Amino acid sequence: SQTSIFAATTGDIYIDSGGGTSYDVQQWNVNSANHTVVMRVQDRCYGLFVDILESIYCAQSSSNQVLKRSMNESDINQTTTVAGNGTAGRDPHLLDQPRGIFVTDQLDLYVADCG
Repeated sequence: SQTSIFAATTGDIYIDSGGGTSYDVQQWNVNSANHTVVMRVQDRCYGLFVDILESIYCAQSSSNQVLKRSMNESDINQTTTVAGNGTAGRDPHLLDQPRGIFVTDQLDLYVADCG
């Protein structure tokens, strides 16, 4: 089952695919009944966000990190870790079960860290 959704100002909807054999982020265009896979990750996204530069952010609760992918790049597997390092913790550079995320117009990242 899906765990996160993001509605862009364009009307497009982004959802976590819910797992299975791969974990994908799908973009559902407001003018189409079809979707496009725009990001492929190793774990479920518990939070999604698309910033003003068209980068997708995925909060991965079970792997304690937030990943980012620019939709201007062609490889849907190419991601960058922008918060956390995969190890749960309470130190300022670590995350413990991140869920909700928000990115400001100045590209500041806010993370609701549930652990």
